[in-house]
Amino acid sequence: MAFGSPGGVLPVARSLDAEVPAFRDSQICATSAGYDPELDSALSIFRESVDADATLITWQGDAGDHAVLCSSGSAADYAFLAREEQTVEVDWRTGKRAGRRWDAMTSSVSIAGGRVSISAFFRDLDADARLQVRESVQLLTPLLETIIALWVKRQQVTLRLGAMTHAVDDSGLGVILLDHRGHVLFANAIAERLIDAHDGIRRSCGSIAAVHLGDSARLHAAIDHVIAPTACDLDRGDSIPVIALRRANRERPLMVALVPHRIQASPGDRDRAAAIVYLFDPGQDLRRRLEPACHLYGLSPVETRLASLLAGGVSLTEAADSLRIREQTARSYLKQIFGKTDTSRQAQLVSLLLRSCVHAAPGCNLDIL
Repeated sequence: MAFGSPGGVLPVARSLDAEVPAFRDSQICATSAGYDPELDSALSIFRESVDADATLITWQGDAGDHAVLCSSGSAADYAFLAREEQTVEVDWRTGKRAGRRWDAMTSSVSIAGGRVSISAFFRDLDADARLQVRESVQLLTPLLETIIALWVKRQQVTLRLGAMTHAVDDSGLGVILLDHRGHVLFANAIAERLIDAHDGIRRSCGSIAAVHLGDSARLHAAIDHVIAPTACDLDRGDSIPVIALRRANRERPLMVALVPHRIQASPGDRDRAAAIVYLFDPGQDLRRRLEPACHLYGLSPVETRLASLLAGGVSLTEAADSLRIREQTARSYLKQIFGKTDTSRQAQLVSLLLRSCVHAAPGCNLDIL
């Protein structure tokens, strides 16, 4: 978990003797998505109860990820007092800087696959005050353990969701999640690009609609069908609606498949995904997606271009014209392709190539090894 990566998390130096971010009269709560109210509340309670001149709370994961959870006062001024190796028990250190005595309370707790280190810094603390601070830390540590453990789990979920979103974007398909009202809960980058360009599909009152009015009526009827309460009970073998949405400039239509979301929601959960909308763009560069398979079958560059044209639906004569070669020469290339792919008919070749397509997001470079 790279909590120290860009996105709101402040990295903490591995040695607290190094410079630590200093935020006077403020604190930082680190989450990959920004502000975390539960963590902020727990850290505020801790800071106010301990009443230190400066506080530094850091997270160090077992995998090497790290983050500053709280930095209040001028923590960098006191970092020389903090121990790199800390124990679960509360520990005290005393030092002097600029002729003044400083006390540092340090503690460390193992939580959820990592360790939380707590450092509080004080000026001229007497024995009674030390005892009071120790009791406050021991009392509040269980609260911090619980809240930080939940924070770590939220980080893990956020990172997994980010990875899943990235994987969906790289599939080459547009994906939209709709709630029970047909409103958009999520649209991946490819779907957003098609929607923003009004490329067969557009936004309408929080939902989606077709650009052409006649297509919109069929799309809305299909959405109503798949988000119906009984739709999630359909068997895998049941049919799902597939719609062709007309696009501008007489391009091939955008193909849309709607599937009911099959995970049952808890009672009252009205914001769950009720339908998944898949967008297939026939206008994507087929040759780019076929090149890896053609390379693995040992096709030459001209054979790859010919195979891609045939898979795109053109005739052999049209493919020959596009390649600026004679039709007889194209037939010779086709025979060589048959031999390399262990096929004997053009339809068999096209079927093999389409089943061997590499699905990747537009703009990704496919490195054939």
